Amino acid sequence: MRHHPLEPGLPVFAGDAFEEDLDVGAQLFFRRFALTGDACHFVGFGHQRDPAAQDLHVETEFIAKVIVHRGDVRACGIADVAYRHVMEPALRKQIASGIRIDGLVMMGDQIYADDLNLLSPDTAIDEFLSRYRNVFSQPGLRQLMSRVPTYMVLDDHEIEDNWPSKATDKDWLTLYPAAIHAYQIYQCSHSPLFTLGPTGRIEGTIDKFWYTFQDGCCDWFIMDSRSERKWDENPKHRRMIKPTQMEALLGWLNDGSGQVKMVVTSVPFFPDLEEENDDKWGGFISERTEILDHILENKIRKVVFLSGDVHCSFSIELTSPKDPGFKVISVISSSFFWPYPHMEEGDFQMKGKLAAPKNGNVYRVGSASDVFNTDNFARVEVTPAQIVVSFFERKGKQLGTPVVRTF
Repeated sequence: MRHHPLEPGLPVFAGDAFEEDLDVGAQLFFRRFALTGDACHFVGFGHQRDPAAQDLHVETEFIAKVIVHRGDVRACGIADVAYRHVMEPALRKQIASGIRIDGLVMMGDQIYADDLNLLSPDTAIDEFLSRYRNVFSQPGLRQLMSRVPTYMVLDDHEIEDNWPSKATDKDWLTLYPAAIHAYQIYQCSHSPLFTLGPTGRIEGTIDKFWYTFQDGCCDWFIMDSRSERKWDENPKHRRMIKPTQMEALLGWLNDGSGQVKMVVTSVPFFPDLEEENDDKWGGFISERTEILDHILENKIRKVVFLSGDVHCSFSIELTSPKDPGFKVISVISSSFFWPYPHMEEGDFQMKGKLAAPKNGNVYRVGSASDVFNTDNFARVEVTPAQIVVSFFERKGKQLGTPVVRTF
């Protein structure tokens, strides 16, 4: 067994010791450590799938979820029930009938550092680290992430509600660096952002939070739709993502791979809310339209957007009268645990034209599934021909019937 620990002195935030001789479904197992100052905290075990050992034509099955809770003892205990019911039944079925989970996608709000801005929001690095330790030390979550490849990205509550719309100059100098430092320690280490050098050691530093990976018949683009934002009260002057990320996304979409394109964005790409769209893609219409026009004009097929944030779960489609073959699928899955009222179907624009610039291409929202507004998670099964989305309440009971959408 060869171990590849973190290179001493490197300015990065997490260490992985890889165990490459474990042949378990082309997966690399590792022990994960978080470094905080002079202390090294054992976080748990985990693994990632080895892309070089995969069949690009086989189906892939992912659990998609946003974890939402405040990080206190009661919330962690309730949420941990959901983790256990994701892991234990899935592993039992895997043994009994071959059903598997190829990955777990966590789409933001893994912690609620701001306590909904009501109690005592975290502002210092020690507070953020304590919050993560409370959440990530839950037995069910640790077991789940030790057995299933896990991919994460941040949303606003890793920093502050609706960040950065209310950010002050002081927040950018104190709050944001502390939040991002903790995020890199506990979440970036679950992604392919770090690379292994020729000697097998983790190298480099992080200069972005978006990343890509490939699994089975799917290409994945995990967007950073939070930390690159530029806020302005005038929608014309806002920015969701930097030009570098936009260029990478558009190029990735049109790379000719023929794979299913799975795009993860922490806030819904569509549909829009009936009110208060400023924090969603509906508040950044120009960039959203640029992406959709690129898909339409280049006749890119098999595109799926996955998101969370809105405390309910459903699936919906986008079409265009300009091209009968144009179809973009949206899957929204949120949340594992939310102790307050959930959103309902009436809160969304489920039919009609999607908001877009005047005289531009027309996109129509429709074919919505049932909306589930209880604590839940989604299981996404993807083949080259279709995607099947199943929702489960946090104790494991299936909600409704699976939604089948063909490409």
